Amino acid sequence: MAAKRILFSSAFTLVLAGVVWAAAPRASVALEATPSARTVTRGQAAFYAIVLKRIEGYGRTVNIYVSDVPRGVRVSWRVNGPTAGAGSRAEPRVVVNARGIKLVLKPHVVGRATLVLETSARTELRNFRPLVSARGNSAHAKLRLRLDVRRGAPATPFGLSGTVADPLRPGTSQPLELTISNPFEFALSLTGLDVAVADATSAPGCSGRANYVADPGRVPYPLVVPPGLSRLSDLAGAASLPRVTMLDLPVNQDACKGARIQLDLSGTADK
Repeated sequence: MAAKRILFSSAFTLVLAGVVWAAAPRASVALEATPSARTVTRGQAAFYAIVLKRIEGYGRTVNIYVSDVPRGVRVSWRVNGPTAGAGSRAEPRVVVNARGIKLVLKPHVVGRATLVLETSARTELRNFRPLVSARGNSAHAKLRLRLDVRRGAPATPFGLSGTVADPLRPGTSQPLELTISNPFEFALSLTGLDVAVADATSAPGCSGRANYVADPGRVPYPLVVPPGLSRLSDLAGAASLPRVTMLDLPVNQDACKGARIQLDLSGTADK
């Protein structure tokens, strides 16, 4: 009887060990992309607005990786938030590693950044499915993107300009109305827009990237743009407009009073 008890106990222990080993970590974070699919001409860059959401107050460091990237594509991040500047002793809230591929979000930071996939002449002409992965202690999330690389004729520029209705103060945001100029006699299919804050401002002591952030909005691509001048709010609705926010930082921001910021606007469209 003693031998039987020992065998039974060992079998029970092995079953428990198998259950613990197979248990998946809790999905305490989630990833979103706007848009999740891009079509570009070979040699152009694709932009994805990536958002990391923390579920149930998950407050640990989260690393974001990009994999399954095709040959000839350069990966980089545009961080929409404050980082530690050169020579700063402060703990950075958002860190991009030396190669520009890994994004590190410190505890309690809700990540919002732009992923840039820059194609080249070596990139194959086909569809790709890059993978964005978020990993932390007891947290994980994955997001598949779509990148369609095509051969195209030399790009002919169409015009973009933008205005913010009211001045910005720390902690406030304003919609960015974009005017699109279509120089052709036919409608264009707008497939993407990107808005980024330039570092230079009209005030030498005010850094644009450190004090302001731009959100690309939620435009329902593709968007039909008729010939001539069109306002983005008329084409997609006011709720879809990009927004510009002045960050409320725990430092003196008086240098930015009355400053004019510069925005880098870019977009892609097909015939």
